[in-house]
Order: sequence, then structure tokens, then C-alpha cells
Amino acid sequence: QGDLDGAVAATERALKIQERAYGEDHIEVSTTLNNLAVLTMRKGDLDLADAYSARTVRIQEQVLGFDHPDLAVSLNNHGEIVMQQARTNPSLFKVALGMFQRSLQIQDSSYGVRDEEK
Repeated sequence: QGDLDGAVAATERALKIQERAYGEDHIEVSTTLNNLAVLTMRKGDLDLADAYSARTVRIQEQVLGFDHPDLAVSLNNHGEIVMQQARTNPSLFKVALGMFQRSLQIQDSSYGVRDEEK
């Protein structure tokens, strides 16, 4: 499993540096936030992971738009976090499903669907 605590601490330091250098809503900040979301999810801190991931999605929507392939990846990651939260709150399954569906729609519009996949 490695040193998740050390990885989180280092990534949080990187986030603070990027926020000072670029501003809180810069696309580079969203990448680091997404990394923090994944790390904190692996640690089991789903509420913090959800917060990091939601902020990632918000920044990407503002900067990249609502149909960018990078946003699809972040929505998929956020959906995974929400799926884990749904283990204790089953009403969240529909929320996660919506994120996965939106991610797929973005990917389909970005890359297209091959006939054999339909």
C-alpha cells in the first residue's frame, strides 16, 4: 500500500504551492485536487475525497467546458468515490450512476462509438 499518509501530505503541499502560484481555480490545481481525491479515497476518507473531487469537477467545467474528455475522467473518479459512499447511504447509487452516465456521454461525443460497441 505504500506510504499513503506521506503521499497525501506531499500532494497537499503541492496544492498549496499551485494555489499561490496559479490561483485556486487554475486547471493545474484541478489535476492536483484529482490526485488528492484518489489518494484520500484509498485511505478511506471518503468525505474528503468527495470534496476534492467535486472541486476538481467544478474547476474543469469552468475552465474546460462541460464536454471535455478530461472532465469525463474526473466525473468517473468522482462517481467511484460516491459509489463507495453509497455502501452506507444507498440513495447515492443514483448520484454515482448519473456521474458515470455523464462521463460516458462526454467520451462518446469526444471519441464516438464504434458500430460494434452499440
